[in-house]
Amino acid sequence: MSKKSKKPLVPKLRFPEFRDAGEWEVDDLGSLFENRRETGFLTLSLMSLTDQDGIIPQKDTKKKNNSNPDKSKYLRICPGDIAYNTMRMWQGRCAYVDVEGIVSPAYTICKPNKDVNGLFFSYYFKTFNMIKKFRANSQGLVNDTLSLKYDAFSKIFISYPSFSEQQKIADCLTSLDELIAAEVDKLEAYKSHKKGLLQKLFPAEGKTVPEWRFPEFRDTGEWAEKKLSKLLKYERPDKFIVSNTNYIDKGVPVLTANKSFILGYTNEKHGIYKDTPVIIFDDFTVDNKYVDFPFKVKSSAIKILKQKDSSNLKFIFELIGTIKFAPKEHKRYYISVYQNQIVRVPLSNEQQKIANCLTSLDELIAAQTKKIEELKKYKKGLMQGLFPSPDEVRV
Repeated sequence: MSKKSKKPLVPKLRFPEFRDAGEWEVDDLGSLFENRRETGFLTLSLMSLTDQDGIIPQKDTKKKNNSNPDKSKYLRICPGDIAYNTMRMWQGRCAYVDVEGIVSPAYTICKPNKDVNGLFFSYYFKTFNMIKKFRANSQGLVNDTLSLKYDAFSKIFISYPSFSEQQKIADCLTSLDELIAAEVDKLEAYKSHKKGLLQKLFPAEGKTVPEWRFPEFRDTGEWAEKKLSKLLKYERPDKFIVSNTNYIDKGVPVLTANKSFILGYTNEKHGIYKDTPVIIFDDFTVDNKYVDFPFKVKSSAIKILKQKDSSNLKFIFELIGTIKFAPKEHKRYYISVYQNQIVRVPLSNEQQKIANCLTSLDELIAAQTKKIEELKKYKKGLMQGLFPSPDEVRV
């Protein structure tokens, strides 16, 4: 076995009790993991490997079950194993197993040997350097055909610490994951609270006033019926399109109406849209975005809506989100189709009050989202320090 190293195989960060423990050992993965190929466990639950949640019951993935009715060749997984997608290990698609079950034969199941902590290696396998190794050892001509079978996986060399240090690193990263999960739960609670609040602050279908109303507006009568075309005016963004698509890290945001929202930033000074707030959209009923900062757009496919008269755009934006639109009859929902949609709106001062309330909640959601992003960024940096980089062991 060849073990070549130009630099000491130690991470940049090390817990105090291991700083004098010397270099990490080097061995091939076949010496650390066996290939679990146990079949015939038909009474075990079908599991699936997901990007966000790891190994979970297939029924909890909210995806159609396309598994073979004959599960006799499906593979058993046991707590402590690492399961990886044979066709996607070059992307780091793997997960630590903490429950017994069965998975598709499309997975490779790695059973850790003695003094091997599967949880530690499940983190290790998602580091940049290990993913590079997995890709280099995958067989196939293009991404969609790349495959890392156990035979190739087992020949990859890797540096690793003692079992006690493996456990320490795994415990550290697990604690951080638990913190992130708790913050994500808090974010979901905020979002759920807003969803419930919207149902109370806007009239239900067939009603003329909402269930909840601020005290000063409880005696101001019914909300008035108006067409969307009376509340919003349409504008094409032709002169605000970015010409340079080489985005930079900071500058004027370049927007899209899909989930990405901010594609990147540009240093172009001309044609910046400054007359905000506005609503941007592509598909009117699903891609609406409220924008209250200067921006540019990628193409004229994005449309811009501005408020008319004394209507409050934030209020209108939230109101649109409560509308149950008719079944889709067009390739895209255009504002021209829905400009005659009838909605109910209160006087401008009540619109402002509702908008302020929802804006405060949005700020909480934004702050919580940023907190989670910072924690994930911290975890990424921590992992870069806790594992050797670069690892110059032969792949």
